[in-house]
Amino acid sequence: MNKIVKNLYNNYNQWIIFGFYLLLILGFFLNLDPNSGAYLDYQIHKKISQDFSLNFFSTLINYDQESTRHSPVLLIVFSFFEKLNFQDVYIRIIGLHFCLFLPFIFYKIINLKFNEFNKKKKFFLASLIFISPTFISLSIWPDSRIYGLIFFSLSIFYFLRFEIENKFSDAIKCTLTYILSAYISLNFSLFAIFFILKFLIFYRLNKKFFYLIILNILLALPALYYTFYLDNIFFLKSGIAGKEFDLSESLNYSNNNLFLPFTILFFKSDFIQKFKCKIFYNFFNHCFYMLFIFQLFRRFFRWRHFF
Repeated sequence: MNKIVKNLYNNYNQWIIFGFYLLLILGFFLNLDPNSGAYLDYQIHKKISQDFSLNFFSTLINYDQESTRHSPVLLIVFSFFEKLNFQDVYIRIIGLHFCLFLPFIFYKIINLKFNEFNKKKKFFLASLIFISPTFISLSIWPDSRIYGLIFFSLSIFYFLRFEIENKFSDAIKCTLTYILSAYISLNFSLFAIFFILKFLIFYRLNKKFFYLIILNILLALPALYYTFYLDNIFFLKSGIAGKEFDLSESLNYSNNNLFLPFTILFFKSDFIQKFKCKIFYNFFNHCFYMLFIFQLFRRFFRWRHFF
């Protein structure tokens, strides 16, 4: 008996993660939507993915006529499942298990960035994702934002490893993953500014930096061609089906996404730490951290109601 109790104590982090996983599966079968809106978005996007499976090129060319401002990339992926006549429950359960990469990648980031933390603290921080209503809703009802976040988190991991080991291969992997995240969810396209500036600071204007710029341009060309040359500006519309585009809503949407990259840029910039007045730096440092934490909880830990 003591051996069992000791084994449970030594592995309680794994049991906590497993418990959260079981709760997520339970939420799946109960059709939970604590953020409200994820279910409705999924119904709209499912109809579009079915349209892609029936008439791919027509749906792609006329995508700006659809009632969504999400990227078509994920819907195209789901359309292949529709083509194979996968039942909806199987598509969603596959999506849910893919979302489990997010807490795993988050753990890897914590492990890389906060090496001084013990394993229990790292597991605890990573497991907080499981109680996020956004994570729960978008895992149960597949949405481009959660999948974009997975690949964006992977780009952060490669970037942090690049800062430690200075390997060009990590810079390439970081670039590939943040561009992929931007293709899946346009929200993450803004972070290209941050990464390019950081690579410029490190490589200056040598050939490796230009290789990264060329890679960015080449990978961005399909999106630029599709959006502007084919006149498919699908993202300039209201987030609510049937509602006219509202500039104030769009500005608010942009501000929420602009806050995070430029906050990170502020913290990561070397020049801000060169101020001689340490009190001045510490004051702004704490202010920005408080704003960052407030924004994180406001956007990511906002419970509303169950579906």
